[in-house]
Amino acid sequence: MNKPLLTIEGLETQFKTYAGMVQAVRNVNLTVNEGEVLAVVGESGSGKSVTMMSFMRLLAKNAVVSGKVEFNGVDLLKLSNKEMSKIRGREISMVFQDPMTGLNPVLTIGTQMREGIMLHLGLNKAEANKRAIELLNKVGVPEPARRLSQYPHEFSGGMRQRVMIALGLACNPRLIIADEPTTALDVTIQAQILELMKQLKKEMNTAIILITHNLGVVAGMADRVAVMYGGRVAEVGTVHQIFHQPRHPYTWALLRAIPRLDEHKRRLESITGSPPNMLKPPGGCPFHPRCAHAMSVCTSEAPEMTELGNNHRAACWLMHPDAPKVDFNQEVTKA
Repeated sequence: MNKPLLTIEGLETQFKTYAGMVQAVRNVNLTVNEGEVLAVVGESGSGKSVTMMSFMRLLAKNAVVSGKVEFNGVDLLKLSNKEMSKIRGREISMVFQDPMTGLNPVLTIGTQMREGIMLHLGLNKAEANKRAIELLNKVGVPEPARRLSQYPHEFSGGMRQRVMIALGLACNPRLIIADEPTTALDVTIQAQILELMKQLKKEMNTAIILITHNLGVVAGMADRVAVMYGGRVAEVGTVHQIFHQPRHPYTWALLRAIPRLDEHKRRLESITGSPPNMLKPPGGCPFHPRCAHAMSVCTSEAPEMTELGNNHRAACWLMHPDAPKVDFNQEVTKA
């Protein structure tokens, strides 16, 4: 088994706003092992991207971050900005959701690729150009040498995303954070991008944190899955455990919302209610206002993570020995 590369313990992130403190991330604990793909799923506003931006130190000044995030034995939250800049892009890189905002529209692709390569690897301009061409070729960009002099608007959406992945791989990082890397791409390009990421992970043994709403992508790409809701981690397990042995009601609800090719007549279910207001998150379990199995304890006390065996964990009061018995197999079948 690969050893942990990134360990997040008790991560909390709040934003100071005119309306009060937004509690975006609340006591998140996660581990990413070397060479694995960890998918982080959940509705918009559940804290997925903010969790990653917190330890990458990419949040605005109104953010208040606490906790412990160890990467390769170093607590990232205790580093100075100068020390962190040596890790960002070199050891950990990030592929952002929208390549048009991730790429500078007034700089050529070559200029943007050379910057990180020259800074972190100490290469001269000619060597950096050669490295950039190799990377663009690796991610499937045709005529890479000519493309270096072009601007982002001259690339299609899929090609821009390939450039973002090339930028992420430029310095052979040990961890890549891919934030919705296939959003707004058509399904053919989506499949190509995901296949490319799997191939690169295999070749370079790079760990990947994949942030996504698409559970179909998770099934084909991830080793483990973390389900987030209301700024907390609701459930963590392998892909098989999350899809075939889920234990949290929110995970059941997400799975029921997936269209299935083997059930043509089944009506898709939506999750009743709305996501929590993180200015004033509900007490206890954040999912209790929308949960069909909610009990009185769910409204007042947040459940601790319960170990279910084989590194499968869920934060739900249904896991308590005194909780009403639930037919988990039936809930899985519904999902």
